[in-house]
Amino acid sequence: MVYNKLYSILRTFSKEEITEFRKFLNSPYFNQNENAGKLFDAISSYHPEYESGNLTGEKLHLEIFPGAQVNCGSINNLITKIINLAEKFLAVKCFMEEEFISDRLLLKEYDSRKLDNLFYAAINRSKEQLNRRKILDEEYYKNMYYINELEIAFNRNRKPLGKLKNEFNMIPLSTEYLLYYVYLKIFHSHITLLDAEQHVNLENGHSWVKETASVILENAKNAPHTLLMDIYMKTVKFAEFKDDYDIDETFNEIFNNKNLLPPDKLKLILSPLFNYCKEKEFAGDKSYGLKALKIMKLMVDKNLILDY
Repeated sequence: MVYNKLYSILRTFSKEEITEFRKFLNSPYFNQNENAGKLFDAISSYHPEYESGNLTGEKLHLEIFPGAQVNCGSINNLITKIINLAEKFLAVKCFMEEEFISDRLLLKEYDSRKLDNLFYAAINRSKEQLNRRKILDEEYYKNMYYINELEIAFNRNRKPLGKLKNEFNMIPLSTEYLLYYVYLKIFHSHITLLDAEQHVNLENGHSWVKETASVILENAKNAPHTLLMDIYMKTVKFAEFKDDYDIDETFNEIFNNKNLLPPDKLKLILSPLFNYCKEKEFAGDKSYGLKALKIMKLMVDKNLILDY
């Protein structure tokens, strides 16, 4: 039922989001149906439960169209309209929060409209913002790849072939960005699967991820020496060579940089590390119990939930 769909969406809205959505709903650019705004005002007064006998189609119709003959179909149409706008609101909200998606789309518009000066200013601003990041993660390399490709395409459309030496020299850089993005994604997937194996009986179809990670490790000289890449590689190494690998190097690098690593990355690498320490402790090496305790304390300090 359309009512349940709308209420299930609205229940997830905070008070601030209800206020923002009301503004969105009342914007003529997105909505020109005044009755949709009136209906939302009536419904949102019951936020966040949306449990009331006044939320039936008949009673809502009487409130929105006083004196008119009850027609629940018209209310259903307005409910559907609000659902569509709520979904669009969530998409726009996400778009606004994803800074580099909007930047890339803006660059494409500047290119197509031949606003060259604005294009160059915008692309330099995007590069500066990306290069200020303390952690060069998957998103960094992905966005640098896209920006580099946009710059190449922009200049190709404005220069003769003989003047494109710099653009051809930029192609390997795009490849590097894309390759480093793939490296990090492979390591991320490998570590995630490693942790999942402690709790779930996985099928053999994921073995290619480990095999690919091993190939990358064998050719580590081709990977950039960034903090996250180094920690990922160390984590994968200790996972693959548990019996004859000194974990202290990995452990120390993680803890020395605990305030730089984003929470999701920190949790990703600490979870298999914790499992490994507990395995060693149960096998009789009590020193690993102290390491496991240190990991748990860090997770509590960072307000992260460790699955084990």
